[in-house]
Amino acid sequence: MKLLKVGLLIAGIASILVAAGCGGGQAEHTPVADVKEVTPTDTPAPTDTPEPTSILVPTAAPNPTSSSSSTPAPTNTPNPISSPSSTLPPIPSVLGKVSPELVACFQTALGSEQSIALISGQGDITPQQLGIVMPCLMQYPQDIEAIMDMFGLDMETIMRAGNPTSNAQTQPSTPVPTATPSPPTPTPTITPGVPESSASAITSPPPDMEGINTHSKMYGTDADRNIITLGPKVGSHPDWEPYSNKTSMDFELNLSTPVLAPIDMVLVGFDNRNAKYSTYQDGQQDAPFNDLELCFESESPDWPGMIVCTYHLSTSPLLLGHNQNVSCGEVEEWQGTIQAVGHLFFEFDDYVSPGKGEFSSCDALIGRSVERGELIGFAGSVGTHSMAPFRFKVSHTSENQTVQKGNRYLHWVQPGSFFYWKCYTPDTIFHSGVLAYPFECGGYQLPAEQHDVNFKYSPVD
Repeated sequence: MKLLKVGLLIAGIASILVAAGCGGGQAEHTPVADVKEVTPTDTPAPTDTPEPTSILVPTAAPNPTSSSSSTPAPTNTPNPISSPSSTLPPIPSVLGKVSPELVACFQTALGSEQSIALISGQGDITPQQLGIVMPCLMQYPQDIEAIMDMFGLDMETIMRAGNPTSNAQTQPSTPVPTATPSPPTPTPTITPGVPESSASAITSPPPDMEGINTHSKMYGTDADRNIITLGPKVGSHPDWEPYSNKTSMDFELNLSTPVLAPIDMVLVGFDNRNAKYSTYQDGQQDAPFNDLELCFESESPDWPGMIVCTYHLSTSPLLLGHNQNVSCGEVEEWQGTIQAVGHLFFEFDDYVSPGKGEFSSCDALIGRSVERGELIGFAGSVGTHSMAPFRFKVSHTSENQTVQKGNRYLHWVQPGSFFYWKCYTPDTIFHSGVLAYPFECGGYQLPAEQHDVNFKYSPVD
C-alpha cells in the first residue's frame, strides 16, 4: 500500500513538474555559457594491426531484457501508478521546494509531445515515463530530500516505486474484445552481466544514500544519448547538447587538478594526442590542446570487465616518460595520435594497438593496477575549457549492435545517471557498485607531492 501511495505521489509530482516546464510559473533557467568542447579524434586502426584474438564473449547472448511488445489496453481497470493523487499539494507549494533545473530535466526527458499530452489531460503519466524521468530525480537529490520531507518518505521507497521490478504489481488488464491483443510485456528482471548486488540505474540504489551524488554540480556535458545502449539515455544536463556520438561525461575541473581512480582497475592502453594548439576549419584556434587518453579495465567484482577511459588529460604519473622524454610530450599543432599502445576504445570499435609512434619513449606502466582513490592523471584544457571527461563501457550479455569491430558485449552508458557516485576517503564505506568521484572531495587530500604535475610512480610500485 505504501508503494502504491508513493507511485501516485511521484506521478503527481512528475505531472506538476512537467506542467511547470510548459509554462507553470517557474523562472527560466539561465543557460551556462557556451564552451567549445572538442571531439576526441578516433585514430583508425593501422591496416596491419591484427584483430584482437582473445576477446571472451558469452556462448549464448540473450536478447536485452527490454521489449517493444505492448501490453493489451485496459478497459475500465485503473492503473494504480499512472493517476496523480487527488490529495497532492497545490503547484506553488511543490515548485517552492524544487529547482528550475529539475523542472527542465523532466520536460526535456519526456519531450514536448508527451508533455503537452499530460498537461492537456489526454493521458496520465505511465510507469515507462516514470522510468524515463527517474534519472532526473537521481541527479537532484537535494530536491528529492525536500519532497521526501514534505511527505515523510525515504529514498529507498521512492526508488522502489519508480523501479519496474517493484513488488507492487499492476492488476491484469482485460483485452479489448474487438482486437487481437499483443503478448504481455514480460516482467523486467535484473540485467544479466551486471551483478545483482552492484548499485546502478538498471539494478537498485545503494541501501544507504548518505553522501551519494552530492557533487553533481561538477558534471558537464553528457554523452550523446543516441550512442547509449544500456541503461538510461538521459544524463545530468539533457538541455546541454553534446557533439554527435560523444561517449563521455565531462567533470568540470580546473587545469592540473589531480584526477583519481573511480574504482580498482588496471591500465590497458594510452593514446597521446597532446598539442600546443589546434586549428579548426573556420580558422579558430584553441591553445593549449591537452588530449592524453588513458584506458583501464575494472579489477573490481562490482563491475567485471567494465572499461574506463579518461581523456583531455595534461599528463599522468602512469606514463613515466610523458613530459620527461623529448619524444613524449606535445607537438606544435594537433594532428591526432602521436604515440599509442595497448587496448583502445572508440565510439564503434576497440582494438589492441601494437604501438604507434615512439610509444616506448612514454614508458607507460601498462598492466599497472591502481586502487580506487589513487592518482591517475591531471586535468587538461582545450583552450580555456579545463576538464576530465570519463567514459564507461559496461559488460553485458546482450549484444551491442553498434559495435563494428571489437567486443560486441560492451555497452556505452550515461555516467551521470547510470552510476551512483560518492567522495573517496580511506575510511569511506562504498556499497557494491558505487563509484568514487574522480577528484578530491569530502575533505580528502592526496599527499602533497602528488599535486605536482611532474609526479611519477615508481616502476616497481
